[in-house]
Amino acid sequence: MEIVVADWGESECWACGKPVVNQELIASRIISDIWNRSQLERCHIVARQFGGNDDASNLFLLCHKCHHDSPDLRNTENFFAWVINRRVEGGYVNDMMLGSKVQSIEP
Repeated sequence: MEIVVADWGESECWACGKPVVNQELIASRIISDIWNRSQLERCHIVARQFGGNDDASNLFLLCHKCHHDSPDLRNTENFFAWVINRRVEGGYVNDMMLGSKVQSIEP
């Protein structure tokens, strides 16, 4: 099984890997400030329309683009398959490795 979230220290989209805070905030090293100001959105793993709830175990942190693109699913395995595919095929980190133009992070 693949590890989906490997590091909780710096806030980044859990699907594509895009960092969502500026370097100045990261440099402060105050973890609560970093996460509270991260601009990540809470995405439901199992969509509400299919009975998903607001428990932490059903939430996944995504950037706005990934949240918008994420499918509404009934099955957690399918959601995590989408996350892994997003990381490999359409992720921010993958774009950087390919030399694609990426959006800058606003302070």
